[in-house]
Amino acid sequence: MCRAVAAEFERRNGWSLRWESEKMPRRQSSQTPKQPQHVRRKSQTDLSSWRKGGTSDSEKSVQNQESANNDSQEGSLDQALSYLEKVQNRVALKKNSVLQKHLDAVESTALTQGLPPEGFEILLRVALSGKLADTVNTRLLKSLIPASVIPEDSVVKAVSWLCVGKCSDNIQLLFFKWLITVFDFIDRKEQLRALYSFFFFYLQDDRMGMQSHLQALLSLYKLYCPEKVTITLPGKMKKWNTQLVIPASSSNTNNLGEDRQKNSVSLYSTNEFFPVEQLQTFPQLLQNIHRLEFPSQMGSVLTNPLLLHYMNFVKDESIYLRLYYWMGQMLQEDLKSYIYDPLAQLFFTSSIYFKCSVLESLKELLQNWLNCNVIQVDLELSSLNTTLSGLVNAVAELVRFVGWISTVGLRLENNSSFLLYFILDFYGTVCDMYLKYNLPLLIMPPAGVFYPALLSMDSVNLNQLCYIMYRYRTNLVAAKENELTKKKMLQFKFSNQTYVEYNQYITAMVGCLWTSSAFQKDIHPQGLRMDDQLLSKTAVKELKNSFNIVYHPAMMGYSIQFLKQICPDETTFNFKLIKGKKWDCYLEYLYTQGFKGLKVFIESSISRVSQTSHRKAENVEP
Repeated sequence: MCRAVAAEFERRNGWSLRWESEKMPRRQSSQTPKQPQHVRRKSQTDLSSWRKGGTSDSEKSVQNQESANNDSQEGSLDQALSYLEKVQNRVALKKNSVLQKHLDAVESTALTQGLPPEGFEILLRVALSGKLADTVNTRLLKSLIPASVIPEDSVVKAVSWLCVGKCSDNIQLLFFKWLITVFDFIDRKEQLRALYSFFFFYLQDDRMGMQSHLQALLSLYKLYCPEKVTITLPGKMKKWNTQLVIPASSSNTNNLGEDRQKNSVSLYSTNEFFPVEQLQTFPQLLQNIHRLEFPSQMGSVLTNPLLLHYMNFVKDESIYLRLYYWMGQMLQEDLKSYIYDPLAQLFFTSSIYFKCSVLESLKELLQNWLNCNVIQVDLELSSLNTTLSGLVNAVAELVRFVGWISTVGLRLENNSSFLLYFILDFYGTVCDMYLKYNLPLLIMPPAGVFYPALLSMDSVNLNQLCYIMYRYRTNLVAAKENELTKKKMLQFKFSNQTYVEYNQYITAMVGCLWTSSAFQKDIHPQGLRMDDQLLSKTAVKELKNSFNIVYHPAMMGYSIQFLKQICPDETTFNFKLIKGKKWDCYLEYLYTQGFKGLKVFIESSISRVSQTSHRKAENVEP
């Protein structure tokens, strides 16, 4: 179990503890006389024999072997602690077999049994004193897995080493991550609570306070003591990349209770708090409701019905803030199983109003991600890191999911203009991710969204589509220019497929709205291209002009109003009059009616318009 814990540490660059006490033998504190490990196991074996009626020789052999291994491991750990405690000068790990041997002993014991309480003061002092290389200090800090409890004194003394300033910024940060993770296993909290002001003052340093998980702590502290947090915290913050799964009602309660008695310590001050792992019944909740304290690992609350009742009773904003950070990270790490699959089922089977509210929520989720993760670094000067790569993948997955449910939703709702409005609103954010949010990602809407919007009966949606395509063009041109001049995004290039899809869509739009040639020139596999023979069978007059800006179903009302202005005495409307100079006048008329998206699209994508008009349109938004 402990080995899986360490693997999770390495994978996440965070901290995650899973305790299975029945598989984790405990070490005894040095405060009581040591007893051979096999004695305690022997008493357990005797009890088992009494219940089962005896113990086989093979079982005894296995137990004796385990005891011998534990004794050997304890000896190795004692030697390692003695060696590390005596380190005086800076020691490097390279070519130092003795240090490597003792470091392996610490890690092995931590993985298999957990560390005894007396080992934490020594290891924390060594890791924070700066005497060893950061690679060694990192391994030591990640090995600080408690077998039972962590003495408060060892943590307080470790904090004093931070004041000395001997360790690096990365080690300081790692110490805070470790402290947050194991906070529930510290035997007392009185002295630590007195140091809260120091912690949060220390975290306001840019090196520390700008870390996402520490920003979460700062925001909680600022809620109650705003005068002590002087920096400005972002309203929306990146989630802490960690998995918080320490159970509120743990399976190791009995073993922890046994260790408490042997070590003469208490995990909680029973005069103040009632331990949540002892909360088993609703009457207990009622009797101790004034003495309960939520665990520091808030994710565990969701699996405990009694704590959920308590959370509903307590009106404390900080509780929901803490839960928000945990849920946000869990959803970001596994959106498909937690959100996408069940949400898709709800989306497809619910009303159109529910569909629209889902799309609005997903748009806000996307904007929150983008606002929290605006990339400030110049990727030409710094290599692309896994954080950016993970963000790009998560955003891409969300955008593709919305594209899929939007395509299906439009089919289910007969291409509803109301639903289409919310879909295009989502893509209004997607089309600007590169320039507005500095994220090297652009994803075109699927054909099942683009063509219903292009052929929409609603002028608002058509105008919005024009603006979205204009912003796609602006972002793609900027990306291509940066790529050619090697100024930005050298590590992250847009897929050629993105440019292909954009060109296909632009060909279709220009063919429909401007040149009246969509049925001949649309080259998209799901596009409007049709053979002349098939078109002739429709018997529709002026078929080729059906979707230009005069005849388009969404624009027909504006064409009629324009004809009324230029030919007020005519009782019939001759749309063929709108050509040449009157075509230009018609465009100006449309612009006065609020078609700013159409305006910037035409001025940026059709060569007939002058560069002067194009420059004037740069700052226009619909």
